[in-house]
Amino acid sequence: LTGRLKAAETSNHLLFLVEQYENVLNEYHVRAALTRLAQSNETTTLSGDPGFRKLLSRTSELMTTFRSQALATVLWSLAKVEYDPGEPFLRSVIDASLPQLKQSKPQEMVNSLWACARFGYQPGDAFLEALVDT
Repeated sequence: LTGRLKAAETSNHLLFLVEQYENVLNEYHVRAALTRLAQSNETTTLSGDPGFRKLLSRTSELMTTFRSQALATVLWSLAKVEYDPGEPFLRSVIDASLPQLKQSKPQEMVNSLWACARFGYQPGDAFLEALVDT
C-alpha cells in the first residue's frame, strides 16, 4: 500500500486510495500519503475532499503512536499544501512530539518549526525549550 500511495499519479487517485484503505492506514501510509500530497504540484482544494478528511481523521487517531519523523512530516506536509488544521490538531501534534524530541533529527525539528511559523502557531515554551535543550 505504501508503494501505491507513493506512486499515485494524481492527488485524486491518492485520496481515492486513502478512502479505500482508511481503516488499515498506519504511520507509514499516512506519512507517504501526506508527503505525496505535499510534493504534488496540483492546486486541488483539499479541505472539502472526503479522502483528505479521512486522512486527517486517521492521522488524529494514530498520532500518539507516531514517531518523530512522521509527526514532523504531518506538520510539514500540511503547511506545504497550505491547509491549516486548526489549533487543537496542531497542539496534538506538538504534544505527541515533545517526548520524542531527544530522538529527533535536526531536519525534523526544523520542518516542525517551519510549519508552525507558516501556520502562525506558537508551539509553546515547553516545546521550544525542549528544542533548545536537544
